[in-house]
Amino acid sequence: MQFTPSWYGADVLDLRVLIVLPPDVKLSEVHTTEVFWNSTQYEGDRLAIYWEKQNLLPNEQYLVGVSFPKQYVKKYDTQPTGLVAFFQQYGTALLTFGFFAAVIGAVVYVVRKKPYLMPKISMETLGIRRGLTAVEASYLLGMQSTKIVTEILYSLLQKRAIWVESTNPSLKLKVMQPFQDKTGTPETPLRYYEIDFLKALKEDGALEEGKLAHTIMFLRDTVEQKMRGYCRRDTIDYYRKIVTTAWEQVQQAGTSELASKAYDEQLLWLLLDPNVKLRTETVFRDRAFEPSPFWLWYWYGYQHYNPHPTYKPNVEIPAQSVKPPTIPGADFANNIATAVEKTSNNFVVNLERFANAILPMPQAKASSEPARHGAGCVCACASCACVCACVSCACACASGGVG
Repeated sequence: MQFTPSWYGADVLDLRVLIVLPPDVKLSEVHTTEVFWNSTQYEGDRLAIYWEKQNLLPNEQYLVGVSFPKQYVKKYDTQPTGLVAFFQQYGTALLTFGFFAAVIGAVVYVVRKKPYLMPKISMETLGIRRGLTAVEASYLLGMQSTKIVTEILYSLLQKRAIWVESTNPSLKLKVMQPFQDKTGTPETPLRYYEIDFLKALKEDGALEEGKLAHTIMFLRDTVEQKMRGYCRRDTIDYYRKIVTTAWEQVQQAGTSELASKAYDEQLLWLLLDPNVKLRTETVFRDRAFEPSPFWLWYWYGYQHYNPHPTYKPNVEIPAQSVKPPTIPGADFANNIATAVEKTSNNFVVNLERFANAILPMPQAKASSEPARHGAGCVCACASCACVCACVSCACACASGGVG
């Protein structure tokens, strides 16, 4: 398959394409166009090829394509050409048009003097937009930009991609050795917003307000494009239920060790709950929290916001740290809430300048053009998704869902 993203009469500063391949395709079986791909990653259990291109000239087209053995495609059709294709596509429509033209003409002749009825319009939607990550869902659930940045920070801490060197007057971050190129590793690929976050780091480890604002705007625009054609209200309810389910998994864990592990696995979803502190106190009321040396997200908060820390993990090699002590549930909940709140206020020196750098969503321009043209589908590439603007469209997109 070949794919050319939309091109414009202006410079395109940052173009990203992710093509998710059918299940079981191996990298050795994949061939690409002469455009060299940047990296590979996995979306669920499916291999994906990633391209990234900066500073495209006005009207410059960037063609990417992949091929793989046909046995991985369960069904495909060859298309006829010439007159056969024309009559196959339009023959029935022409006959139907002639018939209905005659019927409409007769009806108009009979009812032309009856009162005119106002037209009604309805919209079909694709339902719930599944496959968003917790960070993407945080925008959809209306979290503030500062809290979304905090979600991204914890996402990178979970992947052990960064460490917090200091917190005052603002965060100073250190990129861990395997992630020095700021693009991820084959074992731990980074998502587009995590890459943008790392690119916002200055040499001294502080975050640059303008680039960080770009991270939030690109995340916002990507989620909005992924939502095109889907029901926003049903999608928001769906992700709120995911947060509820995450809490249930932690609460139903049989032991303190299992509950602590479940909390780590579901952390990013749990942080979307505005009552995270109270819910954490409730879950761990009758059992202690047992942290792991690998959880840099926890030791960051513990080291910088606990008034009397008694444990210091080996950040470079967490496995070599001694087993950390267990923590009463109330103390753990208070530490989490404090770390999240202070992080949201300290990730840049000038919060006002960061907020002013986030431009509002551009308003859609009114158009008298019909909603559908020709093939009836308009696709827009956004990071890793081909998002269709039409409904019930057979666009062979590679969005594949983002976990």
